[in-house]
Amino acid sequence: MIVLYHFPSSSIFNSSFEYIRNINKSTLDTVLNSLYDPWIEEQKKINVTYYYLANDSNYHYEFRYEFNVNQTTDDHRLMILTTGRGRTCIDYWRFPVGRRIVYAMRDAGFSLLAICSTRRLYETEEFILENREVKWIYKSLQRWINRVYHQRFQRYPVLYIHGASRGAAFAPLIARILPIRALILTVYPGHKSALTIRSSYSRNMQNRLLLDTTFANWFYFDYCYNSPLSLTKNLSLCPFENKVWHFYPTPPTYFVALDSDPSVPMKRYTELIKLMRNSSLQLGGQLLNQKESIMLDILSPVNFTPSYMQQNFDLWYNKPYASRIFFEHYNNLATHVTNDTKHGTCRCSKTNFTYWEGFPNITTTWSLQKQAEHKDYVRDIKAFRSMFCEELCGNIMVYHGIVSRNIGKALDWITKIDHLRHALLIQDYVSRPLRFWMYRKQSLNNGIENFSSEKIDWTVVGKQYRMYTVEYLVQDYFARFNVSKKVSRHDLIWIDNPMLADFFIVPHDLMYLYLRNKPEILNQTNNDALWQTLNEGYFKSFLANMRNRFPYWTMAKTTDQIGSNHIFTFVGRKNMGFLYAKHQKVLRNVIQLVFTGVRQNLLPPKSYLSYSHRDEATIYRHGYDIVIPQFTDLKLNESLFSIRNISSYNKKILFFFAANLSHTIALYSTSPRLTSLWRNFSIAGKFSKRTTIEGISYETLLMADDLAASDKYIDSMLRSVFSICPETFLPWSYRIYEAIQLGVIPVILADNVVLPFERFINWQSFSVKINVSNLHEIINRVNNITSFKRYIAQKLRYASSYSHIFRWPYTIGNRARYKKEILVANEYFNGNVPTVFRYISLEMRCRHLEQLYGFTSDISSPISIAAQQKACNNHPTICPCHSKWPSLAFQEYI
Repeated sequence: MIVLYHFPSSSIFNSSFEYIRNINKSTLDTVLNSLYDPWIEEQKKINVTYYYLANDSNYHYEFRYEFNVNQTTDDHRLMILTTGRGRTCIDYWRFPVGRRIVYAMRDAGFSLLAICSTRRLYETEEFILENREVKWIYKSLQRWINRVYHQRFQRYPVLYIHGASRGAAFAPLIARILPIRALILTVYPGHKSALTIRSSYSRNMQNRLLLDTTFANWFYFDYCYNSPLSLTKNLSLCPFENKVWHFYPTPPTYFVALDSDPSVPMKRYTELIKLMRNSSLQLGGQLLNQKESIMLDILSPVNFTPSYMQQNFDLWYNKPYASRIFFEHYNNLATHVTNDTKHGTCRCSKTNFTYWEGFPNITTTWSLQKQAEHKDYVRDIKAFRSMFCEELCGNIMVYHGIVSRNIGKALDWITKIDHLRHALLIQDYVSRPLRFWMYRKQSLNNGIENFSSEKIDWTVVGKQYRMYTVEYLVQDYFARFNVSKKVSRHDLIWIDNPMLADFFIVPHDLMYLYLRNKPEILNQTNNDALWQTLNEGYFKSFLANMRNRFPYWTMAKTTDQIGSNHIFTFVGRKNMGFLYAKHQKVLRNVIQLVFTGVRQNLLPPKSYLSYSHRDEATIYRHGYDIVIPQFTDLKLNESLFSIRNISSYNKKILFFFAANLSHTIALYSTSPRLTSLWRNFSIAGKFSKRTTIEGISYETLLMADDLAASDKYIDSMLRSVFSICPETFLPWSYRIYEAIQLGVIPVILADNVVLPFERFINWQSFSVKINVSNLHEIINRVNNITSFKRYIAQKLRYASSYSHIFRWPYTIGNRARYKKEILVANEYFNGNVPTVFRYISLEMRCRHLEQLYGFTSDISSPISIAAQQKACNNHPTICPCHSKWPSLAFQEYI
């Protein structure tokens, strides 16, 4: 079934391109929606149709589109066809030689778009900037692809060009103003200037345009087309916007030359190819510099047989006698030569292929059957002369014409080039730092009313929301990249040109505004009111500014993937779930930096169900979002490290935990079970107060108030072997990181927790994890550990290498003028210590590599699963395979 689009002549396309750029969108949509109904056209069983984009008498191009419903790939490959002098759009479908090209392209998964001139002539004398007709084609295709193609398929096609004869001279002009991935130029050596003039784009910009098809399509068909939408665009980068030669780099090119064609000497091919190869790096970067990116296929006349025309010329498929008569004429060219132009059949030969028609005195001696066959043969040649001559000149004699021979070879070459392009894209990515660009928060907050009387200032913090300062730490850290060389790079670079960014960091103040405006008594009524205020009053406008004032949000392969190159930090327990559903839908593809990683749909059967976070609308996608630690300001100095190292062999407490049991949310967490354990131990006497293991006596369990003085808390931790780290209102606790920093083995008490940076950190090497339902077994399980001293030493040795991995490079200081604690950057910015940003950068780098292989927010799809596997198999140092350390969500280990 063929779906077609009919775009008839209308007044929407005007010779004034200023008018076109500013055309009323609602009027245009109304016109377009009234032009065609694909389902009606299908019922009519019309396979292809023409469309026109102007009534201007000077505009003489017409288009013929055929959608291939049987395409074999998900790339939506679209082949543009440009024909020879004097051709019409239908010639590829009208001539058997052309149909063979069309059929081969269909089988290879291409849809087809023929571009031809009603004047049957392309303008190739004027170069691009002065070529009005090239500009017409550029604007026409932009409009058609956006208003017809993208509206239907929610994506842009991947473009290629096949040019025949003079169409091969016009094709390179189009290829320099549109993102054409490959050129096939047959029986004419292209356009010398178009193939050999360098683009004025920077080397990095050229490289991205050539290798990153998603970016190239977005740039030409979104950024350059939807110009009025953004206040930040530098439209001078787009073609025809100024006199700068901002052309697409020269794409890979496949030349098909005819060995015996006197119209084009072989020297023209070889000289052009030499020029391209000598400047390949400057013309088309690493891609064009590859040997296989410039190919020359030389065709010689066919090894002609009696059955050739029967097999290849559709009209004679059931006429073996016609093919035989033609073979006899072809093998006796000298006998049938005529100087009478009226009797010469085709331009490429003086032979009269209806020769015996002029000798009735001879033909009447033939049998009636032979006379009938010859008359039928002559009628076919006269009635279908153009088809017959195209076959003879192009494919048999290889004299200037449409040639279908070796079309399969050329299409296979395109597939190889696509694979090569992708390999070079990956190679380029893994050989350079990750590039990021961060929005200016002032621009995103523009026009949004403040939500508190106090100016937004994250640097002044209070204990009640210190852990949420991560929302600020992320944006502050990345902002420092742009102004300071002292910030640790971690294979990250700030890119001044956002066009080259791999990721876009989006800073916001959602949690700050929530905390500053939260009433002392947060009942359901005022909670709903605050929720509405932040969603409708703040975040709605915030998102609108990001999407309307900047163009980068739509830089995606399909509309289903929009936003996947953007990173947000959400540090509430719901993550993105704090937002209204309509805002979550907009952000469905962004990568979240979050505290809360829970796999709530995959809970073990016996899990303890009364945790508050299990009742929340927590949005987390395992393997897509990035779990990060809270901020904790545990100050460690050299003397403290020494104490930790000495005490690791002289610990006196087996288990330690601190809890604030008066916390309102903690009532719904694991704390009640811990309290029950403590009572069983201290009051009921169900457990021994001391435990002896390998000759060393330990105080079995020590419970402390979470609000105890820090020195007492640290002293108790340093004397302990294990620190119980239960989940509270989040599925984990920052006590995990404090334990690691103090040389204590953390006991992670949670059923389905996803821990930070699981891909890069072997949590099992330095921690213990027990499901909440098995809390009562914790002492017995530890008692059963063999070689306990060696076990402790090994765990602590691994932990020492991770002592800084959860450190944010900020400290809490006191400044008199603020009369409050203040958040300040500290020495960890110098890059000597692998702080938490080291692992954030590793996660971001791996995630983008997976995206380059096809990974999306639909993490369970076969494409995403395959993409992750390719990334880890091919680049294990960037993306360690998940199978190395399986997800800890439901595991228990000692």
